Amino acid sequence: MRKMLIALLCCSLITAGCAPVMIAGAASGTSAAYDDRTLSTMYQDEGITHEALGLIKDNPELKATNISIITLNGIMLLVGQAPNETTKTLAYTTVKSIPEVKKIYNEVTLAANTSTVTRSNDAWITTKVKTAMLTENGLQSTQVKVLTENSTVYLLGIVTTVEAEQAVQVTKHIKGVKKVVKLFQIKKAAPVKPADTNTKTQ
Repeated sequence: MRKMLIALLCCSLITAGCAPVMIAGAASGTSAAYDDRTLSTMYQDEGITHEALGLIKDNPELKATNISIITLNGIMLLVGQAPNETTKTLAYTTVKSIPEVKKIYNEVTLAANTSTVTRSNDAWITTKVKTAMLTENGLQSTQVKVLTENSTVYLLGIVTTVEAEQAVQVTKHIKGVKKVVKLFQIKKAAPVKPADTNTKTQ
């Protein structure tokens, strides 16, 4: 089953680039099982992302930018390129107007837009990271959102300290990754149940 999920994940990510994907058959169940957000929060996060991208696209002053966005639990990440500090700030204030946004990480850099080749490479790195996480014991790839920009990998998720470290170590060993940025929301690990020491007497 795990091998089938890996294959499906690779195919989905390659065809969809950096867009969110749902794995056929086990997709919604897998996502819900390993994502600590409620379904309403998940839908809201997707809505926030689409609204933010629309606001940036419709703003003529932001036409020169190349910005990607993901949202998790109301926390938004902006990555990409802007020609100057004024434009970078404008992108931030534009998406900040969305009421449901709790916090914004503005990781947009002041640089020329990346090339098509670079973006394709970023998509491939994301695919490799997600696939590697799927094979890691104790870590589910659906727990962590992965976004790669110019070979820098951003990791978001609601995870334990141990899971966060696992995700980082997996990502660091992927060929082509230059830097890993952790933007996790840390949760408490589930308490370990004590072993049942009761024995039956004859």
